[in-house]
Amino acid sequence: MKILIVDDNRDTADTLQALLQYAGHDVRVAYRGDEALELAATFEPDLALVDIQLPDTTGFAVAQRLRKQLARRVHIVGITGGDTRSLRTAGTFNEHAVKPISAARLYQVIDAARDAMRAA
Repeated sequence: MKILIVDDNRDTADTLQALLQYAGHDVRVAYRGDEALELAATFEPDLALVDIQLPDTTGFAVAQRLRKQLARRVHIVGITGGDTRSLRTAGTFNEHAVKPISAARLYQVIDAARDAMRAA
């Protein structure tokens, strides 16, 4: 699966990337929203893990732009360090997760993205 990680916390992003690559996924990392959108244009991810608080924009804005920019469906997960109520009501994300995201939760997200791809 092609996975895009968008997180300004380099340690978090790089650790997720290593874990997912070890599991056999093709993973790219962006540390800023504008970088994520530029990367997504050529990478065309199946799954995007998007931090809500980025230095140059919000994860909501990145998710909305990804949906418009990518011609095909992308499964977008909002990642937050706090309350997820705003993520649930926003309608921008397919799912949400709280940092630090556990390996078990990460694999649930991947399975949900795969299921969505099959259904499309």
